[in-house]
Amino acid sequence: MTETITDPVEQVTTPPQQAPAGYIEKARYDGLVRKVEELTLGTRTLNEQLAAQTSELEQLRAQLVVKDAEKSAAVSQRDGQIQETIQAKTALEAELNDLRALKVKVQVIKEMKRPDLLKIADKIPNMTDPEALKTVLSDFASFADEAVSEREKQLMAGVTPGLGAPAAKSSTALASEKAWMEHIESLPLGSPERAKAFYEYGAWLNETHK
Repeated sequence: MTETITDPVEQVTTPPQQAPAGYIEKARYDGLVRKVEELTLGTRTLNEQLAAQTSELEQLRAQLVVKDAEKSAAVSQRDGQIQETIQAKTALEAELNDLRALKVKVQVIKEMKRPDLLKIADKIPNMTDPEALKTVLSDFASFADEAVSEREKQLMAGVTPGLGAPAAKSSTALASEKAWMEHIESLPLGSPERAKAFYEYGAWLNETHK
C-alpha cells in the first residue's frame, strides 16, 4: 500500500487582504455620485417649477385684484343706471298721473258746462274719482258765482272797490296752495265752513296771483 505524503507548505492558506479604513469601492462610489447628481438635478427642477408656479400665482392674484376692481366698478355703474332708470320712471309716472288727472278735470268741467273753471284747473288737487272732483269743482263754481253776484250787487249799489283791492280778505293764516287744500279737505262736504274756506281760498289766490 502506497502512502501519499502532503507537503506542509501546501496546507498553509493565505488570509484575505482587508481594505483600509474609509475605503469605498469604485462601483459603489460611482453609484453614490450618480445618485447625488440625480437628487441635485431633481431639486433644481423642483425649485424651477416652484418659482414658475409662484410667479404664475402672483400673476393670478394681480389679475384677480384687477377683476375685482372692474367688477366693483361695473356693479356701481349698474346700480347707478338702475337708480337713474327708477327716478326717470317715477318722474314719468308722476307726469302721466298729472295728465290723467287733468283729463278728468277737463271732462268734468265740460260736463258741468263751466269753461271758466279751466283757469283754475291746475290749482285743483288731482283726483281719480270724477264724482268727488265734481263736488270740489261745484264748490269753486259756487264761490265764483257768489263773487260775481256780489260784484253785481256792488255795481248796482254804486260801490266800486279800490284798485287792486282783493274781493275778500282771508282770515286764515295759510301760505301755500297745499295748506289751503288740506284745510278745505278737512271740512265736511257741503258745510258752510267748507264753502267759506273755498271763498277765502279764492281770495288768497286772487291776492297771490294778481
